[in-house]
Order: sequence, then structure tokens, then C-alpha cells
Amino acid sequence: MATRRFSGNSNYELDAYSTVSGSTITVVVRVRKLSGFGYWVADGQDYTVVIDGSTYNGEWTYDFRSTTLESVTTRSKSGMAPGSKSWSVTVKMSSGIGSASLSGSATIQPNLPSAPSIGTPARNSDSSITANWSRNASVSAPYDSQQVQRSVFTGSWSDYTTVATIGTKYTSGGSQSRADTTTVANRAYRYRIRAVNSRGSATSGITPVVYMTPGMPSAVKAAKTATGGISLIVTQTVPWASQTEIQRSIDGGATWAALATLAAGTNTYTWGSPPAGETVTFRARAVNPTGVIGSGLASGWRVSNAVPLAAPPSAPSKLDPNGVAFDGDTDRTLTWQHNSNDTSDQEAYELEWRAAGETTWNTTGKITAGSASRAFPAGSFLNGTSYEWHVRTWGIHPNAGPYSATATFTASAPPSVTITALAGVLGASLVNAEWEYFDEESTAQSAWEAVLMAAGDDIESLSGSGPSTSATFTTRLTDATEYQVRVRVRDGASLWSEWDTVTFSTDFPPPPKPSISLSWDAEQGAVIAEVTNPEPAGSEVPAVSNDLYWSINGGEWRLAVTGAMLNTATADRTAPVGVTIAYKAVAWSDLPSSVESDVATIMTPNEIGYWSASDGQTVPMEYGNGDGPRVDFTAGMAEKTLHYFAGRSLPIEVVGTARSRVGSVTFMVATRDQLNSIRAMQYLPAPHLIRIPDGTLLFCSVGEVSERRVHDDLYGISFTATEVSQ
Repeated sequence: MATRRFSGNSNYELDAYSTVSGSTITVVVRVRKLSGFGYWVADGQDYTVVIDGSTYNGEWTYDFRSTTLESVTTRSKSGMAPGSKSWSVTVKMSSGIGSASLSGSATIQPNLPSAPSIGTPARNSDSSITANWSRNASVSAPYDSQQVQRSVFTGSWSDYTTVATIGTKYTSGGSQSRADTTTVANRAYRYRIRAVNSRGSATSGITPVVYMTPGMPSAVKAAKTATGGISLIVTQTVPWASQTEIQRSIDGGATWAALATLAAGTNTYTWGSPPAGETVTFRARAVNPTGVIGSGLASGWRVSNAVPLAAPPSAPSKLDPNGVAFDGDTDRTLTWQHNSNDTSDQEAYELEWRAAGETTWNTTGKITAGSASRAFPAGSFLNGTSYEWHVRTWGIHPNAGPYSATATFTASAPPSVTITALAGVLGASLVNAEWEYFDEESTAQSAWEAVLMAAGDDIESLSGSGPSTSATFTTRLTDATEYQVRVRVRDGASLWSEWDTVTFSTDFPPPPKPSISLSWDAEQGAVIAEVTNPEPAGSEVPAVSNDLYWSINGGEWRLAVTGAMLNTATADRTAPVGVTIAYKAVAWSDLPSSVESDVATIMTPNEIGYWSASDGQTVPMEYGNGDGPRVDFTAGMAEKTLHYFAGRSLPIEVVGTARSRVGSVTFMVATRDQLNSIRAMQYLPAPHLIRIPDGTLLFCSVGEVSERRVHDDLYGISFTATEVSQ
């Protein structure tokens, strides 16, 4: 509300304000006396109200001597267009009161827009569609903007997205259009128009669907049927149900003849009566259905494989068994591969077989069957006899193909094995398995396998070729424990026997438990392990030798020294440096039986490395000028070859079992004597041992040694070391 005092008398005040209802603005005018005794104001005083350029005059009579101390009047203007409207009020009064004026503004809001009337879109090309519609705008419900919205069909309809916005304001109806130039082939589109003003929006209905050029089929597969026809499967890429046109060409000719038009959504067809000829080829394309926008648009043609017309198959291949032996007292199935020349499946076969040297074939006769196999029950083939066999097949052509190449096999009884000299109680901590081999056809043993087990788990497996009938396991057994050994053998026909298994337990007197103490020899770079062997007591038996083992960080135990004398100190020159090493001694008796010492540990120095030659010479590898000792490795495959084959665009990798690991060794030596030793050691044969103060052990072949004088007697040494077996 606006307020203004009169110019001639400040006790009088003019108030005015406006209200809006729809398209009508009403101005409310009020004059009132603020204080003092009122007096009569003669009638005929003027007031003027102007609303959006329209003037409204009037007059009234005030009697401020009465109880009414104010007077109110209103003036309204209706039917106005939306927008901001100004108004003003002027009042003139007599008796020295004077005049007062006020002004203000009000806004007429528009109505919600009426939805556009959608029209039929026009397909211009695969990359352009024009949407058409009619505006339903008015002064009271204008369009501030219009949005062209699109939904895309790719198997299902997407949400609507805005592809164009028309920012022009419209207050009247009319036709309109806008081209969408972001469309692509093999899609369907539909549109709607959304009108927007400050009050909200309204959306039209949806256009008919516009279909673009359909996509080419991704595959056309043709194959012979069992009845002599040809079946076609067309793999379409079109997201909607399109028609499929099929044409055919005989013997690779350039002329294509129409064969069929499949109904929308149908992608298979069978040609029941192909004509005579050598081959037939098909092609197919997708065509939009009738009665739609884009009707009749067609994709490119996709050509099928060439299908040979009916012809006998080639000789079967991949006969199995071939060149092997099997037990004739078991069931056996003979298999092959049918090789069609007209894509038809196998419909029948005939299989023949005979013992080697015979002139007459046994035959199954023609058997109607699609399976490329024949099962023979146990006893069909006599053990100790060699056989040959071949097979021929039929497709849909009435004639059979030729017989396959002749395959051979031998029916042979598998060998048997019996473990001997191992049962009951074993009085030793190493076990030797012995067995007897038997073969019904008197072929020699060609291979064997032996397994040591405990509690159902494999502990150690051994294998070999040839006639050997014994094997010694290296695993040290535990006293008073049950074990199993199982053995199987293979005969000259490459047949394996069943496993023979025996169970035994151990019961042996051990030697006295040794003790071990450790020290470090910096000159040799060796751990000195001193083993003490007590005299036997009670049921113990004398020890005859010691084995020495070491382990790093709780890892696998590795044999360092074997067969060491009793009560001696042994230098382990293979000990890693810069790590904590655990050692244990194993004392052996003549039984043999064994017992382990308690574990002792030692921390080897981490400030120096060692190079030991194959003859035992050792040189310390020192740090100097911030350099060495270190080994930088490069690992790879020693045998890796790429082969290129016909018909393949990329190579095939062939990898052997050999590995290659090469180290670049760098270190310092501090004396000329050490340098002279290195000059001699480099010519010694492998294996050399390089030990780096991070636990690295490298058994290697040493390449050419490079040396450089740093200062005084400090020399830098470097060479390439290739890892070799120990």
C-alpha cells in the first residue's frame, strides 16, 4: 500500500493499492483524517484513477464531522493482456486541504499454454526428419518457447529428449516445423512438442513412428536339410520387425532370382526343392513394412555361404582308436568324423573290421544312424590280437562316400603289478619299494610310477621308464607312523596296470640326537656349523654321518651339506647373506634311521656380498663410493617364437620350457690380491655363486669381467651373469 499526505493539510492522507484477479486490476483509493476535528467538505471534489492508460474520473462528499473518518472507492479494468501494468491516483480537495497523488504497478500472469497440435513428420533422409505442428497460443496463454522432443527405438523406446528449442515468443496460433538432422539409419523415431511459458508447460500428442533405412543382416546361413531341401537362417540387425527379401543364384551366376519375401518378424525359410546344379548361393535384405513412414526402405544385401547341391560325402576321418591298444575285455566305442560335401548330416554308415592278416572283412552292413560312432561290447576283440578297420558314410545323396583310410588297434590285456618286500613293520627311516611285473602277452615293462602316502595324502611321487622294479624314496620317515606305498606299471602296448597298494608302519631305533652351534667366518663368507654327536644310550644306535639343512624366514628347508663326518665343523659357503638363517642337523645310522637336532639361528652380515668360484675360491664383494654389491635382473623366455600360418592375420606364439634370467653384477674389491683372484676366477667353469646382502643367491655362468680403478686399491667390478642349474 502506498501513502501520501495532502499538500495543503498534513492531517489528511491518501492511501492506494492494487489487486489482481485473472486479467482484472482493481485500484483501491482511501482518504482519511488523521487527527483534529473534522469539518464538512463540500461535494463535487474530483478524483482521477488511471489504469494501464485508461482514465476513470469521479467525485464524492466527505463529512468528517460524522463518525466516518475515511472514505474508500475502487476502480477496475478487466480483459488485460499478461504483463506489468502501471496505475496512478490523483485526488483534489477544497478548504485548504489541497491535493495528493500516488502511483504503482501490477502484473497480469498468463494462463497455462494450450498444448500444440501435432502433425505428421516428414522423413527427408536417414539423417533428417522434419517435425510439423500447429501452435495454439493466445494473448492470455502465450508460448514463450517450444521444445522439439524425440524418442528413439533401438529394440525399446528411449525416454524423450529435447533435440531443438524455438525461443521465439508467440501469442497467436499458426503452423510451425523444425528439421532434426541428428537421425541415423536403422533406427525408428517419434516426436512430441512441448510449449512453455512462465506459468508452466503443455505437451502435444505423439507423432506416428518414422522408420529409417533398416540395417543389413549380419549373417545368412544356408545348410542342407535331411529331406534334400535347404534351410536358411537370416540374422537381422533391425530393431523392429521387418520383412525379409530372399534371392538365390545358381552356380555362382551373376543373375539373382527372387525366392521369397518373409513376413515381418520371420527370419527362417526352407527351400524344399532346389534345382539341379553344383552350388546355390542366397542373399537377403531387410525391408520396412507397408503402411508406415519409411515404408519400402531396404537394407543392403547380405550373401550366404555357397551350398553344394546333393553329393556323396568324402571319406570319414579322425578314426579312433587308431595306433593304440586297449583291453579287449572292456566295452569299446569306435568313432569317426563324417565329412559332408553338401552340408548334409550323416544319415547312415557302414563299418568293417578284421584281424590283421585276414582277407575277409566283418561288416555292420548299412546302419541308418546320425551318430558317428559304433559301440562294441566287452569280448568283441580278442586280447593279443591286432585289428584294422575302416568306415564309410551316407548323407542325403543316395550314394555312400568312399571308405576311410584304414585305422589299426591292438586288443591287449593290461599288465599287473605286485609290491614285494614291503609290508608289516619297517625298521628304517627310508623306504625302498620293490615290485613284480606281469604281462599276459609277455611285453616288457615300459614305465612305472610309485607314490609314498601318509593319512591318505601323497608325500612323494617317483616315476621312470624301462624295466626297473624298485624305487627308493628320499623322504625321511617318522618313527611309529603308518604309511602306504602304491605302484603301477605300463606294458609295451602302453597300457597301465591298476595300482597295487601296501600299508606298513615304522619302528626303528634312532641315533642319539645331535646338537649344533653356529658361527660366521667373514673371510670365507661361510657359516661354520659345528655338530656334536653324543654316544648312543639305551635303545639308540650309533650315528654314522650328518646332513646339514638351512631355511630362511621359516621357508623351505634346503640341503646344504650331506654325509658330513661326526663331531666336525662344516663350512657352509652357500649361506645367504643379510638374512637370518635357521640350521638343523640330521644324524643318520646304518639302518638307516635318523633324528633331527634342535634348530639354531644366525644373522649373516648385511654389509658385504661374496663371489665363490666353482673351485671354492671366494672373494668378498664390498660397497664403495655408494656402489654395489647388487644384481639387476632381466628375465624372459629362452625359447619364444612367433609363427605365421596361412589364413591367419596374426601370429601364433610357440613357447618352450626353457627360461632365461640374466643379472648385471656390480661391486667393489678393496685389495689388489682380491683383484688378482677375480682375474683368475672369471675363467673357471660354471657354476659360480653370487651372494648379495639381501638374501639373493645366483648360481651362474660369468661373462666378460670389466674392472675400473676408483682410487688407491679400490676397484669397481662388473660383469653379466646368466643363471644356470646348480
